Amino acid sequence: MLRSVLGAQRPSNRPSSIVPVKIVLRSLVATARLMRELGVRKARTMPASPDLQPTGSEPNRSREFPQKLPRMLDIGGGRHLYSHSRFAPTSEPWVEAGRRKHAIREQTLVTHKPTLRFISLGACLALSTLLAVTWAAHASAVTISTVPVGNAGNAADTTSYGAVSYDYRIATTEVTNAQYAAFLNAKAASDPLALYNTSMGSGFGGITRSGSSGSYTYAAIAGRENMPVNHVSWYDSIRFANWLHNGQGSGDTETGAYTLLGGTPTPSNGLSITRNAGALWFLPSEDEWYKAAYHKNDGTTANYFDYPTASDTAPTAEAPAGGSNSANHTFVVSDLTDGGAYTASDSPYGTFDQAGNVWEWNEALIGSSRGVRGGTLSATSFYLQSSYQGSYTPSGGAWDVGFRVATVPEPGTAVLGMVGCVLVLWWRSRRK
Repeated sequence: MLRSVLGAQRPSNRPSSIVPVKIVLRSLVATARLMRELGVRKARTMPASPDLQPTGSEPNRSREFPQKLPRMLDIGGGRHLYSHSRFAPTSEPWVEAGRRKHAIREQTLVTHKPTLRFISLGACLALSTLLAVTWAAHASAVTISTVPVGNAGNAADTTSYGAVSYDYRIATTEVTNAQYAAFLNAKAASDPLALYNTSMGSGFGGITRSGSSGSYTYAAIAGRENMPVNHVSWYDSIRFANWLHNGQGSGDTETGAYTLLGGTPTPSNGLSITRNAGALWFLPSEDEWYKAAYHKNDGTTANYFDYPTASDTAPTAEAPAGGSNSANHTFVVSDLTDGGAYTASDSPYGTFDQAGNVWEWNEALIGSSRGVRGGTLSATSFYLQSSYQGSYTPSGGAWDVGFRVATVPEPGTAVLGMVGCVLVLWWRSRRK
């Protein structure tokens, strides 16, 4: 895995562009087919020049030209393809002159080999990237903005939390009502897993449901699209992660990053669920969440802030945008706020709202409950600090509980496209 952060450099908050490997591979296959149709293939030697047809005074053709012989001729200072020649070496002057005439004729018809490969590589990369991005746009209903969390191997702080041995990315904000509504429209037409909580349609909720079972549709409430989704259980959050892992759309909710058994809202293996190897999108572990919120992003140190706003002082409870250390807590706004509304109060890694707004689920199993951290719009600053660890019953969907997701990204589209093009060119060279 490539390191996302060099040293303690503060990362950009721009959304990541992660295109799954299978999409890039599909684009490479389509590119290869398109190149074949367009004739961007290995150069082919043109038929022998009519000027080389033997006459009655010339030697017997069967004796002088008994085989095809691959050759390379140096003409005009550059090596040009002259493969599968009809003419074997001979000392006959008329053949030597004819061969040169034929090769000169071919010089205008056969592309110089390095030039052909350069053009093929550029075309392959451009087409692969374009197709990959296009397919990704059509395949993905939800785009998750993430920031890199580097400094792999950092030490834990005095609470024993925060040590993570690998680089990863975490969502810039909590999952929003608009994003969760897209998930519901994709997977909850009949909703046997109770992914929708009817409380979402009123009060502090932000999603309405229309229609009847089998044809339910969902929409984010106007003005609340970018607020964090709430009334979600721990199982709802990992099903959302599975859906992202499986490519969205019709992607499965019961397998992928996590395995849920039973086909019921509360799975039969609920208390034994852990993250599967190879998970691409997932609920953060408590250490992953903690590091993104409190670590000072100063290398592999054990240096942490007390609050997720890059401060050891409690954030001021005030309306957004606020100052450099502000958050939505202690009912100062009396409602949820949009993700990232406190624009100057991000964590050292660039996340927003890990202090206040809603509690956020993490993977921790605490007795028969699952972990939450970060405090809420109704909580005092005491619950926002790093020393406070909360928990809820995993099947519950409280009005002040939401979640964010994290990911260990696959290689970037451009890198995969380049590797694929090199492999395509190697395969083509083997056929020459």
